[in-house]
Amino acid sequence: MCDSTTTNESSLTFQHSSKKSFGTGDGFYNPKMSIGRDLAVLAAIEHCHQLKKRQNGYDTIRLLDGFSGVGVLALRWASTLSSHFNSTFEITANDRSKICQKYITNNIQTNNINSRNVFVTGQDVNCILSKDAVTPNRRPFDMIHLDPFGC
Repeated sequence: MCDSTTTNESSLTFQHSSKKSFGTGDGFYNPKMSIGRDLAVLAAIEHCHQLKKRQNGYDTIRLLDGFSGVGVLALRWASTLSSHFNSTFEITANDRSKICQKYITNNIQTNNINSRNVFVTGQDVNCILSKDAVTPNRRPFDMIHLDPFGC
């Protein structure tokens, strides 16, 4: 990995690039978007509450962070939702950058996140969504987060 630094957000610790550029593949993290991540976590909590009201014993909740960077949002989802709900979660943290994928994997381990619930992928997000749409007996994602600017 390139030069890295550590940041705390919402009681989790994340490694990311110390570079200030917005170039891809540098372990991107945008600290100014923490409020946007707060809103995305709140939206996921509310969605889970609504599912719980509508369904008696609902299935796995599926979330996609399509441009995951270093995985801050995906890991915040995993940490927050597992402490609020007794459900199974499937969170896909996707970033095409191999450097970002390594950061996500390291951040999962650093924060003791259950790696059975968070899947790190490096595909084009269009391919993920297309494949997901045609896979038989597969529920669609409950939430899809696509923010290329680091929310």
